[in-house]
Amino acid sequence: MKLKALLITVLGCAVIGFTSPPLYAPNDDVTGKKFQAQSGALNAGFEPASGNTPAWASVRKQQSHTNVDIGLGSAFRGNTSLAVANPSPYSRLAVTPVAPLTNQLTNLGLTGGGEELDPKLDEVIDMQINAIQFGASILTLNVKLLPLRTAQLDIYRVWDIASEGANARPGGPANNETVTDADIVTRLNSLYYQAGVSFNLAKSEDLNIAYDINTRDQKVDDGEATTIINQIKNIQPGNRVKLILMNTGKINTTPTNPVGDRAINSPTRSISIVFVSTCAATNTDVKLAAGHEVGHCFKLTVRAPDPGRHDAGQAPNGTELLMKPGHGAANPGEWLPHEDWHEANDRAGAYESQP
Repeated sequence: MKLKALLITVLGCAVIGFTSPPLYAPNDDVTGKKFQAQSGALNAGFEPASGNTPAWASVRKQQSHTNVDIGLGSAFRGNTSLAVANPSPYSRLAVTPVAPLTNQLTNLGLTGGGEELDPKLDEVIDMQINAIQFGASILTLNVKLLPLRTAQLDIYRVWDIASEGANARPGGPANNETVTDADIVTRLNSLYYQAGVSFNLAKSEDLNIAYDINTRDQKVDDGEATTIINQIKNIQPGNRVKLILMNTGKINTTPTNPVGDRAINSPTRSISIVFVSTCAATNTDVKLAAGHEVGHCFKLTVRAPDPGRHDAGQAPNGTELLMKPGHGAANPGEWLPHEDWHEANDRAGAYESQP
C-alpha cells in the first residue's frame, strides 16, 4: 500500500502529526474512514479521533507542511468531496485533494490564513474541514490555526562553589553531561512546534549562588530553592521563561513529593529548576525534563491533572504525554492534546517581549 500525506497550509501554513498503524491491513474491512498523521510526525500537532470526537490538527499561520492522511473505505471513494465548514473573511482555510478521492489513502492540500490587517491574526482560531458524501458530512477534521509565538528564554546554570566545588558547572564535565544551550533550545522548539511556539535564547549565565546553607548536603530543600528562585528574579525581573540547571538533587519537605525529584517549578510558574544529576545520564532526558518544566510555565495539564499539576490523561499509542511525570529517555513524553496547543500558544504570548 502506498502511503500519502495530507498537506495542510495556513496562509502559507501548517502543523500536523501523529503516527498510527497502517489504516488498513490486507484483510481489513475497507468501508471505514479516518484522518491520521503521516509516519514520523507523531508529536507534531495531531490528535486522533476518540469516540464521537473528531480528530484535531494544529496549523501554524503563514507556514506549511504535509503531515496528515485521509483514508476512505471503498464505500466512500469517488462520491466524497472536501469543504471548509466555517469559512471566514480573515482566517481562510481551503482544501484541495492532491489526488482524486478514489484512493484508499489520499494526499490533501490545505491552504489558509489571514490578511496582514486581520484583527484576529494574533488569535487561535478553530475551524473544520468536512468530508461530504451526497450532501452529508461523513468525517470531520478540527483545525486550530495558531499564530507563531516566539517566547524569550533565559538559561541559568547554578551551583554553590563553597559546597559543590569550583568545577561543578551543571551540564559540564563534572557529571559527564554535555548538554548545551543550543541542545535545549532545539529540543524545546521541537516539542512546542505543535503549539505554534518557538524559543529565542535571550540570556545564558553561569551563577555561583550560596544556597546550600541549611545542611551543607549538596541538596536543595524547599527553603533553599526559594533562595535560588528569588535571586534569579532579582537578576532578571522581566517576563521571560527562566530555566535553571543544577547538578544537585532535591529534598522535598512536603510529604506528597518524593525525594529525588528531577525538577521543580516556582509558584509563579515562570521559573523552573532541572536537577541534572537526578535525570537519567543522558542529554535526551535532561532536555525532556526541560520541556516538561517549561510546560509548567505555560500552565499545561488539561486532562485530569493530578495534585502535582501533572497530566493524568491518556496519550495515543506510541507516545506519552509531555506533562505526565516519570517518563525518561527510553519512553519520552512528547505529545500534547489540542487543549494544550491552545493554552501553550496563549501563555507564550506573555513571554514574547524582551525587556
